[in-house]
Amino acid sequence: MIRTLRLVILTVGAAGLVIAVCFGLASRAKPAAQCERFRLVALNAFMATSGDYEVNTAGTSDPMDCSNPSITVEISPRVAGPTPPQWGAEIKMLPSGEIQNPDLRSWRYSEILRSVGGGGQGDATDEIGGSAKLLHHAPGDLSALALVILAEPLPEKQVLALGTSPQSMILSPPAGGKALVWDETIFCTFRGFDACSGRDKAQPATSEFRTWVSRLAPQDTPMLAEYGLTLSHLRAVADEGLIYGFTLQNLPGPLKELARDPRVESVHVIDAIQRY
Repeated sequence: MIRTLRLVILTVGAAGLVIAVCFGLASRAKPAAQCERFRLVALNAFMATSGDYEVNTAGTSDPMDCSNPSITVEISPRVAGPTPPQWGAEIKMLPSGEIQNPDLRSWRYSEILRSVGGGGQGDATDEIGGSAKLLHHAPGDLSALALVILAEPLPEKQVLALGTSPQSMILSPPAGGKALVWDETIFCTFRGFDACSGRDKAQPATSEFRTWVSRLAPQDTPMLAEYGLTLSHLRAVADEGLIYGFTLQNLPGPLKELARDPRVESVHVIDAIQRY
């Protein structure tokens, strides 16, 4: 434990200078401002650039120990089943100021994003088979989780008017397999800001994203760079406020109808499960 000597002038009188000697504890914690912004910047940047996974935990809104900044999260791949594999992990700020993120492995959804981001029009395949083939031959009670890529980006209001219930929204083109993805927030303070305040019910994802970006500042540039992001790009995406694609879960019939909609470029099945 390190003690620091502090001199505090109390009074100056006829008898001379009266000085009080105080001992205090030197803090080894991260600068308060840096710690306070850790959740706001790092958590949201990690989630927005890891759209092939779901990241959750209500406990993230608990006060943070600034002597060892870390955010506990629960991670699971986006799958069709009600009980996806899930594990705990941490987003940590190292003593150097660098960010240590959970290691996420590439899987089917990741490969689909890479295919779409690289300009590929064909369906990504694995042991399940191509998406078009699966939808054509699937039984009516099969529930499929799909990624829908729009022919042209649309305002969120028009996407919701397609009659779907999207689980997540793609807010920027998935160039190089990376896209900015946003899920409507359930726990208001989960993201390090009040996501429910000012949320537009007609466009919840884009309005939440815009609120987050409005709270970012130039001082956040180094932390954003850890995720391959720049403040100027995020502001441009927020100002545009358009949807390039989305994920949803539905039966094969409605998905096939959606694939025939001229506003839709392609539908890619990520995962499927038999409904009972």
